[in-house]
Amino acid sequence: MEQERREILEPPVVSGISYMMNGKGCGFRVNLRCHTARQHCTCECGGLKRGVPVYVSSTRTTLLECLQEVHNQVLRQHSPQCVAASKALQAERMTHANSLAASQDALRTMMHLSQAQQCLTKMTAELNNIKHRADKVNKEALELEKAVDVAAKTVHAAEKEVQELQAQLNPTRRA
Repeated sequence: MEQERREILEPPVVSGISYMMNGKGCGFRVNLRCHTARQHCTCECGGLKRGVPVYVSSTRTTLLECLQEVHNQVLRQHSPQCVAASKALQAERMTHANSLAASQDALRTMMHLSQAQQCLTKMTAELNNIKHRADKVNKEALELEKAVDVAAKTVHAAEKEVQELQAQLNPTRRA
């Protein structure tokens, strides 16, 4: 019986099987989604959302026979064209869902790109600021080196002058 249920559910036009029970007895009915009937009005089912219930009776004495009759009903009323149209619509929906997911990924990527560009702009400005400060410090260091050289020359000249003056004051020490 489970095998028969799986076979009934296999075509894309069948969305489910309902167990039925009323004063007549028990049986089954299929739930349908016939896209061909909705779009082209070319299916024998006329766009029904539910199949005709099939109950246990004098001609169908078991639930398995009821399932087999429901299966035959689906096969009689839904041509291969109907099944193909349902599969095509399912494929179209999957493609649409995939493209929607891709567009959401693209939007997320664009947001990350924008954030990365803002970060790059900020870091570039900070780098330029640091370079400017480094250039200024290097310029000051060069000026200080020049001042050190001048001061060293002045000190050397002063020492030389001091030695000469000491030599003049103490001529006897040299001899």
